[in-house]
Amino acid sequence: DLHNIRNNIKDSIALEKEQDQKQKRRQQALEEISKETKMEIPAILIENEKNKMLEDLKKLVFERLKVSFEEYLEKIKKTEKEILDSFEKEARSKIKRFLILEEIGKREKIEVSDQEVTEGVNKVLGHYPSVKEAEKNIGLDLQKFKEYTELVLRNEKIFKLIEN
Repeated sequence: DLHNIRNNIKDSIALEKEQDQKQKRRQQALEEISKETKMEIPAILIENEKNKMLEDLKKLVFERLKVSFEEYLEKIKKTEKEILDSFEKEARSKIKRFLILEEIGKREKIEVSDQEVTEGVNKVLGHYPSVKEAEKNIGLDLQKFKEYTELVLRNEKIFKLIEN
């Protein structure tokens, strides 16, 4: 009925706001740690991240704007190199945050068990009739998805440690 739908929408909005605030707090905490952390970041990592960001942008342009990347560049009057160069600061920041999380995880010996990974994967796969269906519908590579799930769960544990 309408009352239940309204309550579900309210709950969803509240949950989304809570998740956004949690994400902002975590990014702020990581930013504070990052400011206090001095490190050399290998140029190859920065270049790889910039290239990944460029590939993501190309995909986004094609999917959302329905134009080729070359047309997009013409419209914004920039070259691919200018776009790549503009990613420098963000790429450096992303890698630094990643390396900080990795180091905290190592120092605190934070691990994710196989059972936790399996539960996380099954939680997502539970929305599909079968693994084959998930592979077909979302282009799922099961091994990469397991690795991704492990990383997400590990980061979640690290953030909980940082927040306490």
